[in-house]
Amino acid sequence: MEANGIELQSSRNGLSIPVVNGVYLHSVYNPQKEAESFVEKHEQILAKKKNIIILGLGFGYHIEEVAKRMNQNGDYNIVVIEPNKNLVNLFEETRPFYDSNIQIICHESVEEFYVNESFVKFLTTKPGIIKLDTSFNLNKDFFKDFLTYKAKSELGHYKDYLTAESQSLLGHRGDSLFNISREIKKQRFVNSKKDYLILALTEIVKNSQEVTQ
Repeated sequence: MEANGIELQSSRNGLSIPVVNGVYLHSVYNPQKEAESFVEKHEQILAKKKNIIILGLGFGYHIEEVAKRMNQNGDYNIVVIEPNKNLVNLFEETRPFYDSNIQIICHESVEEFYVNESFVKFLTTKPGIIKLDTSFNLNKDFFKDFLTYKAKSELGHYKDYLTAESQSLLGHRGDSLFNISREIKKQRFVNSKKDYLILALTEIVKNSQEVTQ
């Protein structure tokens, strides 16, 4: 079976394996056993962290094993970063996660992750980061940019990501968020929607810069 440039093949134990540009994302023999080894490899970080970022969706076998391991320690959250939208769609159509503690995030550009307030808040919890080597190597430039991203501080840079109402509040300003924010904080009271919006954007940018250092 092939869909949108992704071929699905069966492993020797009958599990589906996506093949992208000739690269098998899981073992052709036993993806389940491979997933168990993946967890053993990252046992130290999984024992310490309740929040984890996994770079690379594959077909989810390694992620399900990580969730099993983390469930032993109580509450946990797993965010999966996958740049291949076709792979995400195929996975969700074929064998989606039923664990509400697992979230897949897929964007075309790295920057879109760092203007997502909920994702940036997740980053501030200092999650552990582990990678599926096959996916990482297949998308090496994307993941390297993701891990080293430094959010821009100019206000005008974020207007395309805002609603029409938010854009109208900001007008045509393109100054540094940090400079504007300092001026706002000098006021005795903050009661303007525009000022609240600028302060919120500043925090998102500051947090995204801190967590990628």
